Amino acid sequence: MKKIRLLVMAGLLLLVISGSITAFAKGNTADTRWHNEYRFWSPYDHSPARMKFNTSAYYNKVTGSSLNNYAKFWAALGDGKDVSDGHVYRQRLGNKPLHLYNKALEWNNYYPIKVRVESARFESFAMWGVWSPDSRR
Repeated sequence: MKKIRLLVMAGLLLLVISGSITAFAKGNTADTRWHNEYRFWSPYDHSPARMKFNTSAYYNKVTGSSLNNYAKFWAALGDGKDVSDGHVYRQRLGNKPLHLYNKALEWNNYYPIKVRVESARFESFAMWGVWSPDSRR
């Protein structure tokens, strides 16, 4: 009877572990809103930080802007450390969503970590949109 109980417990443990692995593999793909304000004297802004679970690209989409102008976007950790490996993108309202190249997990030994989207523009205007740390593609 003890052997059966032990086998059942081991089976349940495997189910829990495999479910957690599947959740991490799918990633954190829900959209979160961001609103950035750019100024000549303060050109940098960023999205809220969120947990990243897989090595996919960050997803970023501009949904509105006070001027029809672009800003530059790149991948960063939650503390602002650049993990874009030199990939910087220009995006404006009407552009297709971006999939930002990043090395967030690779440079963190593949452990989940908080990340955000950094952006900059030396001009006074606002831009807003949605983003997710893990893309669906």
